[in-house]
Amino acid sequence: MEYNILISDTKISEVFDIIEKFKKMLDFCISILYTVFRYRKEGKVKKNSRAEYFKKRREKLKDFGVLVDRKRLEELEKKLKNENRTKTSWINEKIDEELKK
Repeated sequence: MEYNILISDTKISEVFDIIEKFKKMLDFCISILYTVFRYRKEGKVKKNSRAEYFKKRREKLKDFGVLVDRKRLEELEKKLKNENRTKTSWINEKIDEELKK
């Protein structure tokens, strides 16, 4: 199949700009992959380090999940956002308050 496409000069320059940006992103991704594989080959990063990390993380931390009325939770999230706080810091503070009683 043959396609005849007419593109103005400005469109061609835009296409070349996009191709150039894509090449830069591809080069960046290749450099990251090269670094990761080199580190693994040299033994600087263990293949199962991710699994070990999460195992240690689960030993240290525990999940706390509850179902709450959507509107009430959204109000709390807005309030925390206005105060520039995270839900984690807020719940840790509430747990500390409760444990001090």
